[in-house]
Amino acid sequence: MIKLDSPSIKIVILGGLGEFGCNMMAIESGEDIVVIDAGLGFPPENTSGVEIIVPNISYLKENQKRLRAILITHGHEDHIGALPYLFSQVQVPIYAPPFAYHLIKQKIKGKYEKWLNKIIIGDYYQLGDIKVEFFPVNHSTPDSTGIILYTKAGILLHTGDFKRGKPLIGTNSINWKMLYERLPSRVRVLCSDSTYSIVSGNSEPDQIVEPHLADIVKKTRTKIFLSTFSSSIGRIKQALKVAKDHGRQASILGDSMSKKINIARKLGYLPGFENTVISVDKLKSLPSHKFMLIVTGSQGEKNSVLMRLTRGKFKGIEISSGDCLVLSSSIVPGNELKVAEMIQKLSVKGVKVIDQTKAKIHVRGHALKDDLKELIKIFQPEYFIPIHGQYEHLLEHLLIAKEAGISRKNICILERGNVLQISSKGSELMSPVPSGLVFLKGTARHIIDSSVIDDINDVGGNGVLTISLLINLSNENRELKCFVDQVEFTASQDVLKNIKDYTQETLETAVADGIKLDRLDSLMIQRVDQYLTMKNILRPMIRINIINPNKTK
Repeated sequence: MIKLDSPSIKIVILGGLGEFGCNMMAIESGEDIVVIDAGLGFPPENTSGVEIIVPNISYLKENQKRLRAILITHGHEDHIGALPYLFSQVQVPIYAPPFAYHLIKQKIKGKYEKWLNKIIIGDYYQLGDIKVEFFPVNHSTPDSTGIILYTKAGILLHTGDFKRGKPLIGTNSINWKMLYERLPSRVRVLCSDSTYSIVSGNSEPDQIVEPHLADIVKKTRTKIFLSTFSSSIGRIKQALKVAKDHGRQASILGDSMSKKINIARKLGYLPGFENTVISVDKLKSLPSHKFMLIVTGSQGEKNSVLMRLTRGKFKGIEISSGDCLVLSSSIVPGNELKVAEMIQKLSVKGVKVIDQTKAKIHVRGHALKDDLKELIKIFQPEYFIPIHGQYEHLLEHLLIAKEAGISRKNICILERGNVLQISSKGSELMSPVPSGLVFLKGTARHIIDSSVIDDINDVGGNGVLTISLLINLSNENRELKCFVDQVEFTASQDVLKNIKDYTQETLETAVADGIKLDRLDSLMIQRVDQYLTMKNILRPMIRINIINPNKTK
């Protein structure tokens, strides 16, 4: 038990590090625990029988009496999608910003609804000994927030998902310098979004998209289909405005998008389009150059509206030769093949497909390298934890933090199950908590035993396997660590652990034998190949990523 006269913070990683999705972490301060986010992930396309993946929450069940709240940063599924499963096991108050609040309300309606609280962005909430502040950030869905925890051991700042600039909808985002200046003390721990840490430069403002959409609509005299993420209400607002300005009416196709648009309307985020949005039945009577269809399916999801249109008609609507499809979204890692196949099928039909490679009809929703460095320089936290991303992204964020002036020994690369304690004595990894993934068919209805998944996936599959090698040969902070990321490589967790152990052993032996770093790429690929062949696993594309914290860029 933690003594109150020696305050410390414990950061417990339950998901979202070393992977995209399943974002969930817990913070312990004294006898109080708060959880930040509860997200889901999606399995590779050919993982039979699994619909979604959520984090193992054994730690939360074991510590339910100490749980004070689940704090939600925003309404994306990788941050709220695990809540129905979690609530089937553990009941605890949820605090969420307005847009996320209404999304969650639809998920847990009924007996669990009483646990849900809508926060006011900018207000403070006292949860045991932890004081919580939600502050506004710019991201690709309304009411996105970061979170500050004020504890006896110091301030923990969690950025949430963020980017520079002003949101298209909702509250203005925080001015980081002004936030820094008003904090009562130095930030003890900064947890920052790593999603695009591997991309150089600054993020672009969302406002630049609208004139490019307008140019496309102005030049098109046929049907226009626009597909984006259903939670990208700002982009949908831009599309509706452009349609209205150019004499087109619009229909929304897709249940998930329709539900989110209804919430946005309820919150007053889509004013002035009452006569622009019409039903599909009314739209079908209009000439082709007089309407726009905004549809789900930008990721090539099998049952989405866009995929159904690719295969044939949907609700009497057909996408055919000469029509224009605008894909106003980035491709989520792992969906590249599905999207490419969809575009190919539509192109064969004679559909003109415009994506972000052909026009500026999408900008990234996360901070890039220069944004991340600027943030770290402003706060100069005592400890820095990269979050949200695969190991390749976390390790790149490590380098950014070093360049921004953070000591390597105070940059913590964590994994699922890790417990990091920070006190006056420094930082220390404690005994891990139960971790791993829970495979579900439906949000909370049916748990699939992991051994079944292992049986399905032991044969592996094509995809990409990235081996990141953290190599620091300085006497003071010697490090030799391997991290394994996968995209569409459907090997079991046991196989991935074995690959990690195998590459770790290879790395240590290679360094001890004096093998030069520039030969490690080929050596690692050779050794991983040997292991996969021995286990009769289909070979993915193998990438080797070497991170040297002492190397000057």
